[in-house]
Amino acid sequence: MSRYSLAALSGALVCAAIWWWPLAMVALVPLYALATAAPSQRDAFRYGAVAGIFLWGPICVLTLAQLVPGLGGEYYTWVIRALSLPAALTGGILVGVVALLWQRMSGRSPLVRTLGAAGVWVMFEALVQWISNGYWMAALGTSLTDAPGALILARLGGAPLISFVAVFFAGTFVEVYRVRNTPRGIAPFGVALGVVALTVAVLAALPERTQNTLTVSIIQSVPVQHFDLALGSWQGNEFYNPILRALLESAGSPDLIVYPSPLAEQAMSPEQDASVGSWLARFESTSTSVLLWGLMAQDDRTYTYNALWGAGQEQIYQKNVLYPLSDYSPWWAKFAGVEKSSEEVSSGTQTAPLSLGGLRLGNLICSELEQDGWARRQGASADLILADGFDAFFPSAFAGEYSIKIARYRAAELGVSVVRANVFGPSALIAAGGKVVADLPYGHRGVLRAELPIERVSTPYRAIGEWGTYALCALVLCVAYRHRRR
Repeated sequence: MSRYSLAALSGALVCAAIWWWPLAMVALVPLYALATAAPSQRDAFRYGAVAGIFLWGPICVLTLAQLVPGLGGEYYTWVIRALSLPAALTGGILVGVVALLWQRMSGRSPLVRTLGAAGVWVMFEALVQWISNGYWMAALGTSLTDAPGALILARLGGAPLISFVAVFFAGTFVEVYRVRNTPRGIAPFGVALGVVALTVAVLAALPERTQNTLTVSIIQSVPVQHFDLALGSWQGNEFYNPILRALLESAGSPDLIVYPSPLAEQAMSPEQDASVGSWLARFESTSTSVLLWGLMAQDDRTYTYNALWGAGQEQIYQKNVLYPLSDYSPWWAKFAGVEKSSEEVSSGTQTAPLSLGGLRLGNLICSELEQDGWARRQGASADLILADGFDAFFPSAFAGEYSIKIARYRAAELGVSVVRANVFGPSALIAAGGKVVADLPYGHRGVLRAELPIERVSTPYRAIGEWGTYALCALVLCVAYRHRRR
């Protein structure tokens, strides 16, 4: 097998790890071996570029290239689809730079070289997360959600720390093979892996505080087509939606019902929103709260919001962190003459936690789930996080499954339970440690109902976020650079 074939295999394995997590631990072995032994920086860059194209290409095909029409009109949709090719090429360039930096880490210590390589990769993932506004679906840490100890270790440094460990493991495999006849060369790697295992054990021993349980029902109606929704109408000033009423009644009388889908084709006025509450009061039990998601037009602006109705009272959370090309057209798209044909969404200011039976409910609407800083802010004082999303602009389970993985990480990182609701699926009720209590797969019509334990686990991540991991990366890169200078 040629060296370029090995590089392509490495990129393909990183992508395939999305579906089978063990691959994430060894996917970068071929690329690491090639890059750190490359005779020149040019060769290392070429190996990385090939790996990057085979990594990014499938991701672009599964996401941008298959964008469902309806986001902002046919032309807008096709422009976004056309971005697939430059995105894949950009990915090749970025991974090429990663491989080039690995080649330059020719320090005398294999352990330092391996740690430096892990630091470079995490910084690469952080850059891609920033470019994609959180939607980098091939991050190694995200692929390792089901790996033993991953969600526990995430309490310390989040998903980036899991990526760091995965790259370190791949580099260790290569370096130990190279020094396999030298016990003194192997020992440092054993110590480092022992530190990881000890850290997992300590974090697993953190105390959990179970407050109570909450009975939650999520309505997953799965429309026949992605935009064939159970939309309501108004007869005079009264809201009317017999389909939604049947769905709500099928959910029974739990503590909380979540219906994560728009109620109307256009943004509602405050008066129309109030009529929805009056409509709910006619048939919904006063002991049951209902969370509805939609758009509201107010003061010449449009907001995406969650409305929590209970006992005739409404609480509102407005989406604060917007996603470009979905919620609004960024400046560069407007400059190029590409703008959404539908209404653009404004950033909301009503962002305080909602209240349900003495519990504080943090909210993450759609893409806010992927925003690390905002998720940490919402989870700082919350007892439960409501993460309702759509993921309807992609025709398969790919985006929805990714959101479930991120929701599990949020539960582990922040130490609170999470309700992840998607009208198309998958939906899940997730305990504070990231364990899925109950779920409903993509494309399955029905009501997901279960008792969700409301817990709070003290986690270092809640205080420092991912900055601890980034500080670790900066430290090992400084050490690797000093070794190279020597």
